Parts: sequence; C-alpha cells; structure tokens
Amino acid sequence: MSLYIWAITPVISQSAQKGKTLAERNGIIDAHKEDFGTTFVVFPNPAYGSWVSALAKGYQNLSPEEQKQVNNQYLQQ
Repeated sequence: MSLYIWAITPVISQSAQKGKTLAERNGIIDAHKEDFGTTFVVFPNPAYGSWVSALAKGYQNLSPEEQKQVNNQYLQQ
C-alpha cells in the first residue's frame, strides 16, 4: 500500500473551491471521502487559506460581533 501525505490541494485545488458555498465544498469532500485516511492524510492548517469565506457571504467584511454570531451558529449545529 502506498501512502501519500499531501495537502488537500492536489485533489481539490483552491481555485476549484473559491466562491463555493459550504454545502458545495462539503459535496466536493464527500465525493472523495473514500480516499481520506487511506490515500490521503490531511493535516489541517487553520492559519492558511480563505476557509472562513464559506461561513457567510461577506464574512471577512462583517463586524467582529457579526462574525461571532455566525461562528456561534455553526458551533451550535
């Protein structure tokens, strides 16, 4: 068995994710779910990328209080 340790980028490029909703991004991941843990080992890097833009339209332009409200929505799910 071969094990590849890659960033997720070779499978799902950032350009393919850019502008996608959270549901669309989750769909892309679901399409490759059989490969995670076997072919792909993912080490998350929360300090890199623009993942927060998928939380809400214009998230990065929201006030800190509005961002906190959005964050709390997802924490309660």
